[in-house]
Amino acid sequence: MVKSISMMQKKRGFTLIELIVILAVLAIIMAIALPRFGGVKDEAKYDADMATLASIAKLAEFEYVRQDLASKGSNELENPSLSELIERNYTENDLFQSERLKGVNIKEDFEVEFDEEGKVTKFTIGSDEYLNEGGKFVPDTGQNP
Repeated sequence: MVKSISMMQKKRGFTLIELIVILAVLAIIMAIALPRFGGVKDEAKYDADMATLASIAKLAEFEYVRQDLASKGSNELENPSLSELIERNYTENDLFQSERLKGVNIKEDFEVEFDEEGKVTKFTIGSDEYLNEGGKFVPDTGQNP
């Protein structure tokens, strides 16, 4: 009986060395995970921006059809212009999230190009161009496939 009581007193908790080892392992895991989390966060913002461009493209295509630009032989939206449509449907603060596109002035730095069927083929945002590839927009790297 005395032996079992003394064993219970010895097994009461973690030793200081065990706690230090656990903290060291957690610190190593955090040192590996945090930089990767930052990269994932940046990629998510960029993907959100590309989804926003796809959404704006659908808005522009709808307006192209509504204005019946194909029959007029025009590729430029009349009033309301694309920037006015974007202002009506999006809040400017939430339009883009990535650092590359965050400060875009949609009235001056934003252009859209249509094909003959009224589909958006390219956005020009500032000096950057984004091409439509299967419904998704990707930056134009200048390399033709």
